[in-house]
Amino acid sequence: MHLLSTAADAGTVGQQQVAGSAGSAAEPAGFCNPLAGTPKQETAPQPFEKIPGPGAVDVEAYNARNHQYIVELHEKYGDIVAVDMSSMARAANGAPTKRVLFVRKPEMAKAVLRHSAFAKTWDAAEVSADTVDYVHNLVQPLLAATVFNKQGEGGAHHGRMALRPMFNAVKQLSAGFAEQIDEALKAWPVDGGIDALGSCHDLIRQALLFAIAGSAAPRANAATESVFHEVMDYFVERYSSSGHDACATAEDEATMAKAMDAGLRIVQAWREHGQSGTSEAEQKTMLAVMSEAGNSDEEMAAMVINAIIAGAEAPASTLAQFLQELAFNAPLQTALAVEIAAGAPAGTEVLDVLDKLTFVDDCVMEALRFFAPATLVQRVAVKPTQLGGYEVPPGTVVGICVTAVHRDATVHENPWTFDPLGRRGKLNLQVLKEEDCFMTFGGGPRGCPGKNLGKMMLRIALAKIVQRSEFYSNQRRGCDHLSQPAGGGGKGIPKFVEWQVGGIPLQIRPQPREWSAFLPSRYTVAAAGAAALLGLSNAIQPLLLELESAAGLSEWAEAALGVHNVTN
Repeated sequence: MHLLSTAADAGTVGQQQVAGSAGSAAEPAGFCNPLAGTPKQETAPQPFEKIPGPGAVDVEAYNARNHQYIVELHEKYGDIVAVDMSSMARAANGAPTKRVLFVRKPEMAKAVLRHSAFAKTWDAAEVSADTVDYVHNLVQPLLAATVFNKQGEGGAHHGRMALRPMFNAVKQLSAGFAEQIDEALKAWPVDGGIDALGSCHDLIRQALLFAIAGSAAPRANAATESVFHEVMDYFVERYSSSGHDACATAEDEATMAKAMDAGLRIVQAWREHGQSGTSEAEQKTMLAVMSEAGNSDEEMAAMVINAIIAGAEAPASTLAQFLQELAFNAPLQTALAVEIAAGAPAGTEVLDVLDKLTFVDDCVMEALRFFAPATLVQRVAVKPTQLGGYEVPPGTVVGICVTAVHRDATVHENPWTFDPLGRRGKLNLQVLKEEDCFMTFGGGPRGCPGKNLGKMMLRIALAKIVQRSEFYSNQRRGCDHLSQPAGGGGKGIPKFVEWQVGGIPLQIRPQPREWSAFLPSRYTVAAAGAAALLGLSNAIQPLLLELESAAGLSEWAEAALGVHNVTN
């Protein structure tokens, strides 16, 4: 079973022409209702034309402010908003060509992502090329015609299903992730300035290469790193202006051809150094699975490049933004450092105690919510359906702004507050709940298949980074990242992503080893937030209840306070 779709089965998705879903024939004729059975859907649906909205899109605002603009639309018009525009991926000047919808309420988002009445789309066919697809929620485009590009049908594509052995191999691949992260950290400065965004991107890409090529990952990285830098730098510059033309150019295709060549080098490195591996981890890698399925080297190379683009950009963005949060949030950084010093002091392999580092897990989940790296998910109706009490005709593109869901005060308590403890146990990676809905990886059969691998890489990386380093900034904290205008000069890429054009400059220094000297003898590893005794953050106070012994705690806190004052 080949893991690439061909041009013949790709399907055209647009306002008038869409491919049917596999489950369509079994559904009743006429309007189907993904929300059937819920009390709010008992009345007859209202006409599509009655859905509230601003009418024609504000092209400049949409293209420059992206998810910020959609958040404001929801605040003004409600949980379902209709907008007239040319394409949800990128608005064009001129008369709108279709009406699109944005939904925010979790039950509607869940219906759009899970029901067979909706299929995947990027709504970008007119700006893509034969070999390159423009993608609204990635910095870089993708190579065309792989499993990741499959659009126009509901359900999980067979190629994605065939890759399940890799996506489900979190346990088997974790040790390889840890080794690759250690290698990447050797390039980080011990003391001085660092571009957290670029460095995190390199680190995540190196870890991901193990899931792709196994033990050949170091050779694959050495053979391709400079190419990945060149390609990324080109597209960051290419899309840095809010007025950028989304249409794929000959230069875009030539640049992606370089990426394709890098993919072939990775396949070659695997064939020479990893293909003969017999360990369970080696057999679960992407290239082992695809080779077993009969894919050619060219097919595997294209898939590898798209996996690296999609699988490295997003976690790297979240990780770098979280390190920036640590630099500005001393109580949070202190609490995290204390847990890691207790559970994984210098010289300890983080992976061996990772499950005990509960605050690390809390921080990763809250970072994925607060700093969601891809901010818009799109689907297209492939049959008449209903949403929010309104009729939705086939061909209608429906968008779910992840940022809007995550900033909705009716869904998340204090949504604008970074609160890993307050959301402990509430953010669910697997289920789209109505309360505390976690949308970072989408959902349904076309949600992100690598979410478990991505979270594991982030947990290992964060623990290892904080184990060795402390962060601070020579800059003042700016406004919330959502309020920053896009368009260059260190601002965000004006797409549905969180990626800073000028990187994220931070200062780094060795983690103070004094922390371990002040830990009480009966300190519980789960009680990472003992730093709350410093009186620095009410949000960390609940962790005090997890301490096994209050005896000696004030002495520890007093000593820790001295360290905190010296190092910050």
